[in-house]
Amino acid sequence: LRQRLAQTGQAARWVGLADHDVGGASLAHHPRHCRDEVIVLLDQQRRAEHRGELAQGRHLALLLALGLSYWGAARLTRGLDEVTRHTDAVATGELRHELQDVAADEIGAMAESVRRMTGGLRGLLVDLDLGAREVAATAEELAASAEEMTASTEQVSSAAHAIARAV
Repeated sequence: LRQRLAQTGQAARWVGLADHDVGGASLAHHPRHCRDEVIVLLDQQRRAEHRGELAQGRHLALLLALGLSYWGAARLTRGLDEVTRHTDAVATGELRHELQDVAADEIGAMAESVRRMTGGLRGLLVDLDLGAREVAATAEELAASAEEMTASTEQVSSAAHAIARAV
């Protein structure tokens, strides 16, 4: 009976065992212990199929988890790489380098903070440049005033010498 079950491969389809046959012989004509054995074999086959389905489900879940992990890690490192490139450019004095939008997560919040910091540094440098130009313009004015004072001093000195000679 066991060999016939294995040969036919139809054990999984048997539900009402008394109405079906095994290799042409009705189960109703087999002794009770044979029917019990068929039930045990069917139960074992169902369990084996169930274990196979569970194993396939586990493999699918594992592949899905690996794929999601790879996607998340790539997304995270891409944002960090962009922020790193930007901070390296700022460190070398390239304040015109623009940090692209990274993401709407913690890395994106950090990138926005770095973007604001870079904008603040740009503004500071513009203010320093304006201040330096104002200092240079004031220095030129002072130099011109000093030249005028020198010329006035020379005129006063010449006039004093002229008076001293006349006396």
